Amino acid sequence: MDNVIRSFQQFHELFSSWPSQTRYYFRGVSHSYYELIPSIGRSEDRTGYYNESRLLKEFKNQALAYLDKLPSNDWEWMALAQHHGLPTRLLDWTTNPLVALYFAVKDDIDLKKEPKGYDGSSAFYFMIYKTPPIDIEGIEEPIEYVCGKESQREGSGHALFWPPHTTPRIKAQSGILTIQHDPNTPFNYGSRLEKYIIPFELRLEFRKVLNSYGINDSSMFPDLDGLASHLKNIREDHYASWPRNA
Repeated sequence: MDNVIRSFQQFHELFSSWPSQTRYYFRGVSHSYYELIPSIGRSEDRTGYYNESRLLKEFKNQALAYLDKLPSNDWEWMALAQHHGLPTRLLDWTTNPLVALYFAVKDDIDLKKEPKGYDGSSAFYFMIYKTPPIDIEGIEEPIEYVCGKESQREGSGHALFWPPHTTPRIKAQSGILTIQHDPNTPFNYGSRLEKYIIPFELRLEFRKVLNSYGINDSSMFPDLDGLASHLKNIREDHYASWPRNA
């Protein structure tokens, strides 16, 4: 049974007793029923993976005009593509629990448009990884790496690696990534992966607390789009908290 976070104080207390030398990584999910499946595995096309190699190749060819500095290998290209919404076999994690909490609660949910029975809750994950992130220097092909013998290093068909800070977003979000052998199956790390549920009614409250810590759309997406979204959300959250007359 999943644990439930019922206050920001409880969220904070989760970390206060943890050993400081342990490697913790976090992920926030807007819908609690979402499984930890990489974006390329969420397609109805479960055989072609959107033709993964072709997608990345086309991204590399067409992204050149938008980049001041080119990624130096396919690990960097895949991380860049992931952060701009291209389907990949990567999952985003962060070393900052507040960043993960932000991604769990940042979206407004209209329950009328959601599947029947969904209560509007989000999810916060944390995991303890047994080994340090892999050193991607000298490893040319990410997919070949994770699908080969090296994928057994964790005994679970996935590996953890630091993305290069090729964009301000990756740096701002304290990002780290996992890459999976089979992107159609949910990420699984046994007892080293824990899930906490955040009730629907705490979304707005948590967003306000996070904003007071400087965690908001503007800081997580440090560009004009992030700034505009942040200003828009401040206004909407402000009015959402006003009492309604009967």
